[in-house]
Amino acid sequence: MRTYKQLTHEQRYQISALMKMGHQQTQIANCIGVGKSMISRELSRNRGQRGYRPKQAHGLAMSRCRIARHFGIHHCTVSLWVQASAASLPEVPVSKEVKTAEMDELFTFIGNKKTGSPYS
Repeated sequence: MRTYKQLTHEQRYQISALMKMGHQQTQIANCIGVGKSMISRELSRNRGQRGYRPKQAHGLAMSRCRIARHFGIHHCTVSLWVQASAASLPEVPVSKEVKTAEMDELFTFIGNKKTGSPYS
């Protein structure tokens, strides 16, 4: 039976550093001792608009695991559910003045498990 291991926080920082140095996914996989498909999945699941950021990637991965554990389902199911839900949302009209938008504040809000509303 196969055993699956998750990437550690340190491995995510290694991935980021090696990408910035211009290494290919196969080279990165060899350097940190994992399969190239794991690197490919990591980048596709955890890359944001500003590229791959290891702290954000680790937080996203841990959030998926917490949600999956809570509902008793596999974390990949959570990822697919989020992607399907996002795809079904209508396009939001964006002013031409807006060039980029960031979700860091929302991620921080969710990542810190703040349960109360800041407006109450």
